[in-house]
Amino acid sequence: MGFAAFPVHQCWKMEAISSDVGQGWRVVKSNDYSVPPTEFLKTFNEFGDDADKHYGLPHPSQIFSLFSFFLLVCCLILTIQ
Repeated sequence: MGFAAFPVHQCWKMEAISSDVGQGWRVVKSNDYSVPPTEFLKTFNEFGDDADKHYGLPHPSQIFSLFSFFLLVCCLILTIQ
């Protein structure tokens, strides 16, 4: 009996940040960030319910910015040329 391979999910990374308007999240958009299902400990809703109460983090719906590595690289290449 063999072991079934777990699928790996493509994800965008979220980083907790503070700004002059409060606490929220920066989403880092990248095509090379993968997470195995065993690393998902809570659903989005469960994490939202527990974020502040148990972890001192902002609610995951409080997204302040989106950082796209692809756009940064393209801008740098265009600037250098």
